[in-house]
Amino acid sequence: MSFQLPLVFAAWGFRKGGGAYANAGGLAQVCVANGIRTVAVQLGYQEAEEGTTTREDADTLRSAGLKVAVWGVADAALATSELQRLGATQDDWLPQIEGPGQRDLVLDAASRGLRASGIVSNYSGAGDSANDVPRLRDAGVRAVFVECYNDAGPITPYTDLDRMLWQGTQYGWKDSELVATMGTYHGEQPDAYTGTDSLGRDFGLYLAEPMVASQWEAFGALNEGAPPTPTPEPEEDMDPITDDQARASVKTVTQAALSAYTGGPKPKGRNTIAWRIANADDGSWNAARDGVKSALDKAGVPDVPA
Repeated sequence: MSFQLPLVFAAWGFRKGGGAYANAGGLAQVCVANGIRTVAVQLGYQEAEEGTTTREDADTLRSAGLKVAVWGVADAALATSELQRLGATQDDWLPQIEGPGQRDLVLDAASRGLRASGIVSNYSGAGDSANDVPRLRDAGVRAVFVECYNDAGPITPYTDLDRMLWQGTQYGWKDSELVATMGTYHGEQPDAYTGTDSLGRDFGLYLAEPMVASQWEAFGALNEGAPPTPTPEPEEDMDPITDDQARASVKTVTQAALSAYTGGPKPKGRNTIAWRIANADDGSWNAARDGVKSALDKAGVPDVPA
């Protein structure tokens, strides 16, 4: 999973304030103090002059050591634009699926090169073992933040975390792919839910803005007994990127950029040409490479630094 847990969702930016913070710096402080490791900010939210999450807000969270995810409902073009605006990447994309239409947006985005590794869902649009789950798996989804909210009424026990996660396994998701996401917007404390003892660090919270200090502390205490997260290997010890991996990355990022164009790809655009080069097979590239290099040299395009 590309999202570090626990994760908290924020919905309307930082100019409206919240119970325990009034800006991105304040949110970062309470998250760090209570063991929250990722903040998922909502894309594209606008309300009068309140604005939305800014790049500065996102960078403030990152500078505190937090990972920033970007969540919401969007087509490929809007999602790509918002990820770029917030300094995020495809790995930070966390779309919402609460119905077939939202599922189809995620599948369409994947077909255009923007693949989500995780989703947040109430299982609608992501709970059909014969249709939803296989297609979402093929699109790259490997984590489901399951909405376990305390406002669904007595018919289905959404507050029983064990049952909510077990339900996902009946739909075809693996147990390791399911993350209980607890609602906090009615003032809930952990004892509003059953099954919290086994969570460790593997949970999400919705929603940051209304949470008060006692909630932050209580939910933060859930992961106090969890084993420490392994320290990543130093970058210099990592295997070097191969030519194939580099080309695959070029394919992904140029395809994401092309999906944001209105009116289709620009035939002479740099992203279009880069996409064509990255997707060329050996024979076609060998036939074209001398001409491409010669044209770049004649135009004075700088060479790769030594």
